[in-house]
Amino acid sequence: MDTERIALRALTFTLYRVNPDESRDLVSEHPDFGSGWSVGTHAVTVEDKENAYSLYVGTRLVAGFGHARLMTRFGAERVALMLGSLA
Repeated sequence: MDTERIALRALTFTLYRVNPDESRDLVSEHPDFGSGWSVGTHAVTVEDKENAYSLYVGTRLVAGFGHARLMTRFGAERVALMLGSLA
């Protein structure tokens, strides 16, 4: 991998599905925050009522969608631990 591709990869916004068992699945990659935000909000409101979503740039969490639904389902302590492990 050359330096330019590494730099471009670092600017990619990556959306992950957060499953009830705390595992994550790659959903999509986006060139900017706006497109990642749009897909994340759509997924959590229209497509999926069981999971939450997290948007990252590199390894940094920049947005979360629907994490409250996991909190009510599994308890606040478990979700706090899960979110701490994602950061």
